[in-house]
Amino acid sequence: LRYVVTDMTAAEGEDYFVPSRPYVTLGPGQRNARLLIPLVQDNVPEGDESFTIRIDTGVADSSMIDSVTVTIVDDDIRIDSDAE
Repeated sequence: LRYVVTDMTAAEGEDYFVPSRPYVTLGPGQRNARLLIPLVQDNVPEGDESFTIRIDTGVADSSMIDSVTVTIVDDDIRIDSDAE
């Protein structure tokens, strides 16, 4: 299955890297697969950023999920509950 990654608020090359293979291979009867997308370690805290992965299934099955939005949450952002 081919897939396309589309920037929303995240930027490819700055926040994440798209794998060099633009497809995921499924074996006979296999219903899921894992796609690893490396994230970039930021030097400065940032807010949440998102991108979308859309899979070209080639079929018009309304029960099939063909896209997912990924949100990168910067865990370096600290919220001080005592600060006012």
